[in-house]
Amino acid sequence: MGLNGLIGEPGAKGDHGLKGEQGVGLQGRKGFRGLPGINGLRGEKGEHGATGHTGKAGECSTRRSAFTAMSKTNFSPTSSWDPLPFEELLFSEEGVDFNLNNGTFTCYVPGIYVFMFSAQKTTHESQLFVQLRKNSDGLATGWAPDVAKYHQVSGSTVVPMSYGDQVYLAVHGHVYGGTYKYYTYFNGFMLYEI
Repeated sequence: MGLNGLIGEPGAKGDHGLKGEQGVGLQGRKGFRGLPGINGLRGEKGEHGATGHTGKAGECSTRRSAFTAMSKTNFSPTSSWDPLPFEELLFSEEGVDFNLNNGTFTCYVPGIYVFMFSAQKTTHESQLFVQLRKNSDGLATGWAPDVAKYHQVSGSTVVPMSYGDQVYLAVHGHVYGGTYKYYTYFNGFMLYEI
């Protein structure tokens, strides 16, 4: 038998074969938790919710409260600091409780209120005091001197009102109502709810 011959040159590279089936391996371990992300932008402030008009929890309302009471009749109190009566409500928000006979407003919508009044003193030579009262406590007082002339007495205040609170004008002296014009009036309205 003869000797082996010399090794020949490598042949050309063959074509790629077909992809084999996927093997079955074990699931890898769970990675570490990443760092927290950056905080997002702050949202816009929401609107205030409505408060209950009865003062009871769970009863909400968006009611408003306002009135204008007028008088055109002279008034002379029978005793010192009598409540000033009125004859007409020129304006009254629906549901507002205003007693014309004793000029008393009863609050059914708790909030911060603005009250304003003006009354005219008669020509009688006597002083006129008008005091805005809340539950019998004086809040604002107007005064006209003891002279034989007409004088206008006025005042205003901003005050918190709770459910059931009452405000009225107590007078000491003679009030001129006028025959066809309104010289004496009482205004009130809610600034915002609380």
